[in-house]
Amino acid sequence: MRNKRRIGISTAIIILVIVSLIFIFNTSKTEHDFITSSEVFNQEGEYFVYFWQEECRYCQEIEADIQDYEENGRLPLYVVDMTKPDNRELWYDWETHHDVNDVIIGYVEDGEEFYEEDPEVYLNDSEIQYELIIEDEQIIAQHQTAFFNPSPTELDSLDIVTTPALLHVSDTTQLVVGVEEALALLEQEQ
Repeated sequence: MRNKRRIGISTAIIILVIVSLIFIFNTSKTEHDFITSSEVFNQEGEYFVYFWQEECRYCQEIEADIQDYEENGRLPLYVVDMTKPDNRELWYDWETHHDVNDVIIGYVEDGEEFYEEDPEVYLNDSEIQYELIIEDEQIIAQHQTAFFNPSPTELDSLDIVTTPALLHVSDTTQLVVGVEEALALLEQEQ
């Protein structure tokens, strides 16, 4: 009797796990029209290119809107998976950006911070976002505002600073970054 009960419970658990895996596999499938970085400017006519990462929480936030546009939108929408090795060349060079734009504004000695420049000048900058960090006993105003081309027309001038990003390829090509910006651009072309 005990063995029959154990077999029944084990069978029920196995069936539940299999059904759950099938559900997860089928609902997490992404049916996008993927292209690689080398194909971004090689499509016909006017179109969108959506720069995406599966694990990006902001991409997940607008996934339903992207899929709706793919099904009902006026223009074709292609997707570049920014986690793929072939597409990594598109990433903005944040390392060089920080090397050029970060500013050492103080130092730490015996656990105490000493400032040679007022950190509020950087923290209250209306055009550039800074973050204060301490690295190697130096206090650094880390420059967090990317300098990217909002109207790239070729691969060499295209930098993806983060995802989601959306490129509208047309007579007046436009690149936007962020959830609200991407949704607004899609809405313009409904």
